[in-house]
Amino acid sequence: MLFLHTFRTPATYQLLVTAFDAEDRESALSRSITVVERFTPPYCDEMLPCEHGATCEQGECFFEGDSSI
Repeated sequence: MLFLHTFRTPATYQLLVTAFDAEDRESALSRSITVVERFTPPYCDEMLPCEHGATCEQGECFFEGDSSI
């Protein structure tokens, strides 16, 4: 089952997903997400690091030298 939710305001939100199996056993997962005004790849954070040797600064990947990587 897929659920979609639209966040209308940029902010950091706490998500909680709870699932129940056929025997009514519960499992939950909690995550914090940050919704930004405009997503401009490449985006990075502690869970999604930059690639190709770039460094993550305030949510954006920066390259030294050639920025076309």
